[in-house]
Parts: sequence; structure tokens; C-alpha cells
Amino acid sequence: MNGKVSFLFALLLAMLSPTPSFAAFSASDSTAIAQSDKSAQDELAQEQKVLEHDGEKLPELSKTVEVNAPVQKVWEAIQARRSSDPSKRKLMSYDGKIAVVKEFFSGVPIIGNTTCTYSERELIPRKAIEYKMLSSNRFHTFEGFWQLQEGSKPGTTQVTLTTILDPGVRIPFWQQMAKNAMQKDLDHNLECVTQLATKK
Repeated sequence: MNGKVSFLFALLLAMLSPTPSFAAFSASDSTAIAQSDKSAQDELAQEQKVLEHDGEKLPELSKTVEVNAPVQKVWEAIQARRSSDPSKRKLMSYDGKIAVVKEFFSGVPIIGNTTCTYSERELIPRKAIEYKMLSSNRFHTFEGFWQLQEGSKPGTTQVTLTTILDPGVRIPFWQQMAKNAMQKDLDHNLECVTQLATKK
């Protein structure tokens, strides 16, 4: 009986103790799975990210492009964009770190033509700029940020633009309408910066 108990105890220990090859497999696989899960969670969080204003959640939209220009050039293009199209955008002031811009938005769904004055604060040189609404005749909220980092190839830059918009109306499907307007604005601004940064 004692011999049988000893055998069962030894067998149980063997089952509970991983072999070196299994331990190695488990460690490497768990790291890969964790990285994959984090990537998926980050992507999902980006798509579903929201910001609260007065207890209400507003949708947030982001777009990333790779520009065939170095980071410094793209940074300067974002700054130049402030006064690149006087019919749409006017640079009111700039103290070397904070710019105040007045912009005209045409044909915004439901609310029509809109003006908005906002600040652009350069948080981290050549890396991050935050913008935030100061006043508007229509919008309740208009804010977001630019993010820059080295691209996939030398001399290229990955640019991410994020926008949060509350158009100031509450009708059915207003959030989807806001996202459509945001998408149009994201596309326009990223195209503008790309053209300025790659201009010969």
C-alpha cells in the first residue's frame, strides 16, 4: 500500500512539474499571446475611445498616415498649415509654443457653415500637439491632437491625427453625422500636411 501511495505521489509531482521544454514553450508563447492581446485591445480601445463632457460621452476618431518626409519637415508642415489657406484658416497669434487659429468649416451636416477658434499647444517638440476649442458659433466641443513618430523607413514619418467633435445638436444619429464630418476634416488636414511636408 505504501509503495502504491509513493508511486502515485511521484506521478502527481511529475505531472505538476513542467519539463524544461514545456516551460520554455509556455514562457515564449504566453509572451507572444500577451503582446497579441495587448495589440488587439489597443486597437479596439482606439476605435471605441470616448471622452466625457458634462457627463456625456463623445466619439473620438483617429487616422494615421505615413508621410514620405522626415519628422522635422512634417512638424514644420503642421505649423505652416495654420496659415496655408487663408480662405479656410487664419493664424491669429503664435508665441512659439501656443498658436491661436480661427477656422471656417463649410457644409457641416445639420448645422451648416461654422466658424471655430481654437488653440494649438505644442506639448512635445516634433512629437505632439494638442488642440482645443476656445469659441465657436455652433460647435460645443472641438479638440484633439497630432502625434508624430519615425516611420517604417528612414526619412519617413508616421502621423496620427485625432479629433473629438460635438456639433451642438441632438437629433437621431447625430453621433454618426459628427463622425462623418470628423472623417472629412481628418482626411483634409492630413492631405494638407502631407503636401506641405513633401513640397519641393
